[in-house]
Amino acid sequence: MEYTIIRKKRKTLGIKVSQQGEVIVLAPYQVNIKTIENILAKRKDWIVEAKNSIKRYVSGDSFLFLGEEYVINLIETQDNNKSIEFNGSKFNVFINEESVNNLNNKIKELLYSKYKEDFLKMINYRMSSLAQIIGVKPNEVSVRYQKTIWGSCSYDDNISINFKLALAPLEVVDYILIHELCHILHKNHSKEFWMSVQTIMPNYKEKRKWLKANSCNLLF
Repeated sequence: MEYTIIRKKRKTLGIKVSQQGEVIVLAPYQVNIKTIENILAKRKDWIVEAKNSIKRYVSGDSFLFLGEEYVINLIETQDNNKSIEFNGSKFNVFINEESVNNLNNKIKELLYSKYKEDFLKMINYRMSSLAQIIGVKPNEVSVRYQKTIWGSCSYDDNISINFKLALAPLEVVDYILIHELCHILHKNHSKEFWMSVQTIMPNYKEKRKWLKANSCNLLF
């Protein structure tokens, strides 16, 4: 069973299933993986039932993108070449006879593709602007779906950003971009590194707190 673990300061272990069908385990820091998997095995029937009861996509449903809510609009079409478009206020998803039987997975697939495409464009634009301010130049920039980290910067200055940040507010995304760009200057979390981050974003601690408090909601 695939699942995501979110460690928190709590006394008990909790399990929930997101609207996208992802199993999320809210676990205390001291609970080990074996214990978690034993509990998941015992709750298997409940998890299956929860997944089966997930609300189906309908026109008017809302989705997060960069911290803003946008509406999904389902449109029937005979054109197999049409898939999804974003008009600035809502996502128009075109469905045909072939996609009706697998509608939920189709919509998720289309939204994932559109989100990733638009998010990468935005990331490249913001990264270029922030890199000039900091005075660095990343080698390559990529977007990946990662479970445990928001971003990374290699010793070759390749930067990877977690795709789940596509759901976060822009200023929170900027914090992660600044964080990774500053790692080009400092390959650690030294005092000098955090001073570099604070120089560019004085209120970066607020963004860190937001991520800790809302990470469980950033699920696609």
